[in-house]
Amino acid sequence: MTMPLKIVFCLLIGWSSCTVAVFGQCKTPFGKAVYTGNFGKVERLVRAQILKNKKASTLNYESASSTVTTFVPNLDSIVAWLTKQEGVVDACWNKCENKLLLYPGHSTIGCLLQTKDSLVEKIFIVQEGTTGFVRLFGYYFKLKAAKPILVYQKMCSSTGFVLRQHKLCNKY
Repeated sequence: MTMPLKIVFCLLIGWSSCTVAVFGQCKTPFGKAVYTGNFGKVERLVRAQILKNKKASTLNYESASSTVTTFVPNLDSIVAWLTKQEGVVDACWNKCENKLLLYPGHSTIGCLLQTKDSLVEKIFIVQEGTTGFVRLFGYYFKLKAAKPILVYQKMCSSTGFVLRQHKLCNKY
């Protein structure tokens, strides 16, 4: 091979590997949805993960002979799943924030997503438990028993949520 052909050949190989790195970088559906900015699909995938981890954990205290229902392991596993996904820069939930002790409670999961254009921050609001009341024609009826499960509420855009939560947790 002559020298110009070697240079052209090396440039073609370099260009093809560069296009694979740029255009074929996302292998998972979550990564592709984040990269293209399809936040509806991101919301569906996070909702499916919340449904997978919806049952509450119970902790038994032998000294007080009582049990406590908690959602901390569930929310931690959802955040751990989020941080493993492609396109997620950082994720956390509001475990260090002071909340009212009302039932059902609410928690917020936030994540920084790297799209092809910019860095976007989304939060997912999750209800901790159900009351069993059903609203029908403007009235509330008690039709079911209260359940200790996670219920997905909605996804919103937010700025500074993840940074604020990291600052709150580092304070303690």
